Amino acid sequence: MSTGFYREVVESSAVAVVVVGADAVVRHHTEEVGRMMIGPNADLVGKLFPSLFTADTQTQVDACIRKATAADANVRTTVEATCALRKNDERSIEITAVNLLESADVAGIVLTIVDRTELHRALDLAEWQARFDSLTGLPNRRTLEEHGRKLFSGGHQGPALLALLDLDNFKGVNDFYGHQIGDQALRSVADRLTRTLGECGVVARVGGTVFGILLRDVSARKARILLEEAGRCIRMPLEGMDLELTATCGVVSSTAAKHWAGFLSRADSALLEAKLSKRGGIYFFRGDEPGWEERRNQERNALVEAEQKVAALESDVVRLEHETRNDRRTGLLNAAAFEEDLATHHSQAAQRGETYAIVLCDVDFFHRYNERYLYQPANQTLRRIADALKAACRAGDVVYRYGGEEMTVLLPRTSLPDASSLAERLRSAVAQLAIPHENRPDPTTVVTVSAGVAACNPGMGATTREVVDAANRALVVAKAAGRNRVESSD
Repeated sequence: MSTGFYREVVESSAVAVVVVGADAVVRHHTEEVGRMMIGPNADLVGKLFPSLFTADTQTQVDACIRKATAADANVRTTVEATCALRKNDERSIEITAVNLLESADVAGIVLTIVDRTELHRALDLAEWQARFDSLTGLPNRRTLEEHGRKLFSGGHQGPALLALLDLDNFKGVNDFYGHQIGDQALRSVADRLTRTLGECGVVARVGGTVFGILLRDVSARKARILLEEAGRCIRMPLEGMDLELTATCGVVSSTAAKHWAGFLSRADSALLEAKLSKRGGIYFFRGDEPGWEERRNQERNALVEAEQKVAALESDVVRLEHETRNDRRTGLLNAAAFEEDLATHHSQAAQRGETYAIVLCDVDFFHRYNERYLYQPANQTLRRIADALKAACRAGDVVYRYGGEEMTVLLPRTSLPDASSLAERLRSAVAQLAIPHENRPDPTTVVTVSAGVAACNPGMGATTREVVDAANRALVVAKAAGRNRVESSD
């Protein structure tokens, strides 16, 4: 074999390979090496290989070649260096050199070159994401804890204070302005805290709306001044946003704890105290005062009791709202709910140009049913009828107990013929229950309903009162015509 063979193999390779002599001058190289070093179609033969790098990195490359030259044959020498191949183009280059000077066919140092730049950038990005908050750019909780643990491992001998600062009522900002404005506000707060406190320690976003500030070599008096200034900065109007923020802050000194976990826990306790006693202010941890823990527990119990009372009141409100719109016996919505929903639906139908309908149902001879079977069974029968009507309705139809033995059904986006067909289905569903009614004056011996149907196009000027009256008139006609039937009215 000849050096010409190896030259042809090297120069046709798709990887970045270059062969240099002991003098570091390029003998052969692949096209990929030329593209990486200079640009497409570059010819590097005859050039001193280290000279292809910037002055401050040439020494590293030259050392790699010298090390390979001094090594035994076929021994690999690898170096990874941050090299500037071109101005303002810093790359992480890995060079693996093999000494083949003694090979008659090669007679040179074979350098394999790999560009690790993108890999290092991806690793650096992953490391940044693990240590910093993506929204605000501040250090995250993990980074704050790393700084904090150094305080208790001998890394910092001076005094330190930890402040936990929480934005007040921030949920209302997100609910009213939206999360995009909320995120913008958080970034603005982060910038203001950094400008005010960044030179004195570490400002981090611990999570949500809570920021942690670790102040080193700062007295409690100076810390209060700095935190009060930070609070004033936060309260300043935010650019482009019509809102004003406040923050509550809890502070603890490192002398009050023996390790980072205790340090953070006491800062959290101070923040809780601040929220209970002086929201919007600054509260220093006082756990070393006599009776402090007992007072704190009493206040906490009082807070829990107050929250329970509020929850009970809210539950009562929900229950009362439910009772004002629901019929206890049938489980249906009641007449008040029907009047309210009908007015709302009438207005919406007018805006959309839609027709809706109602079906007014009345249980036939129900007074006689009460006389024969008494009120408790009668109530159970009404519940069965209500369930049958709901089961026969379409999705979106709503059944109400209108009064006594009358029930009404609100049918959105429904014409009169379709409403009449549905009313017939409702009538049939009740009849199929086959509930005995032996006190009727007619031949029928089961419970049945009569129904009156009316449709309404609000765009034609009809009112809710008129559609209800029309359904009522149709119901009267159904009863007069023999009951257990459906009649309709325009």
